[in-house]
Amino acid sequence: MSIETGNPVVPTSITERPLPPAVKFNAATGTFTGKAEAAKTVRLTSSVDQRMHTATADANGDWTIALGKSPRWYTTFEIWVCSPEAAASSERVKFTFGGSNPRLSDVYASETLAFGCSKAGTKVVVIGPRGQVLGRGIALGKHGVWSVHFRESLSAGDRVCVLAESFSGNTSMPFFTKAEAFSVNDRNIGHIAGSGAMPGDQVQLYDTAADQVIASTIATEAGAWEVSFCDPIETGTRIGVERVHLNGTTSNGPVFVATANDCLAPAITSFSGTQIGGMADPSLLVTYTQLRNGQSIHSDTVSPRTSGFWSSDDATNYYPFDFQSGDILCAITKSPDGTQQSLVSSNVTVDSPRPGTALVTDIDENGAKGWAEPHKFIVASTAEDGVVCVAEIRFSWPLVA
Repeated sequence: MSIETGNPVVPTSITERPLPPAVKFNAATGTFTGKAEAAKTVRLTSSVDQRMHTATADANGDWTIALGKSPRWYTTFEIWVCSPEAAASSERVKFTFGGSNPRLSDVYASETLAFGCSKAGTKVVVIGPRGQVLGRGIALGKHGVWSVHFRESLSAGDRVCVLAESFSGNTSMPFFTKAEAFSVNDRNIGHIAGSGAMPGDQVQLYDTAADQVIASTIATEAGAWEVSFCDPIETGTRIGVERVHLNGTTSNGPVFVATANDCLAPAITSFSGTQIGGMADPSLLVTYTQLRNGQSIHSDTVSPRTSGFWSSDDATNYYPFDFQSGDILCAITKSPDGTQQSLVSSNVTVDSPRPGTALVTDIDENGAKGWAEPHKFIVASTAEDGVVCVAEIRFSWPLVA
């Protein structure tokens, strides 16, 4: 699932630009070092004085910027690569000394997608070998899993850069890797599948926590492979992959977190008298919960009618709701087999206002834009993929595909 996020740092129309610099920081001496394309200029500014420091990467790509002393705590630095001859610059690395900077883990890239983990809510951008934006995503759910399907295919061995950004604007240090021919395209708790294996490879999946093989299959002549589970494995299980080739040698990786696929969230459209109801995809189940003072006082699951309307009146065991001011009502959807679950929920607080409906002024295959209440978020979902876009609202909002 590829989740696009709004407010991109650099327009995606710019497809020929430098990659971000690899960065290391020695706090004791106040020295930044790293790697960049040879002869390119690395620039650095800080929140203290906005003075621009520059360095030119040598023939080996090494660069150094020495501040002369350790910076004060919570100084924010922005670091990027500039190519004056191309009139282009890289994505910016934004680092706060002593602050909260996002981290990436279990990052893997194939020729068509990249995936990994970060803190939930972290935005991710994947950059290709020419500096082109391959796609953007956002880490969602309890396990912070993210996935980005590329706008254009790569070749095995192509360099890929992954950068995470928190909603505060701070970024991770750039993570560089190479695109692999082997891919894990589906990482669902009920079905794991991929491509790019060597014909006849034995593909083994193992639970990294238990260090135990949980499934094994043989790759086809085309290199495709898949495993299905009669009983879905636990969401959040960390899975490792090992391939045993026909000549007896082995290849390891990647490691990933198995999750339920996202699906379209429900809507709560009414709660009055003793009933709660709304709309949802008729093929899914709706689980609704009433919370009071942080404690669940009632929860049940119903099937929507063919029209998509769902109601607590359709529950097997009738429950007359008693709504009190401050109660929180939540609803999520899931598939009957448990392999899909909405990442976002519909939430209502009794006797509190709800955000107004967003105004959409333009929408096409490349994205959407419009107006909404400032300082909130726009979330767009589809029936096929669940959440596909997230944007932070300033005054207007963009959703970029």
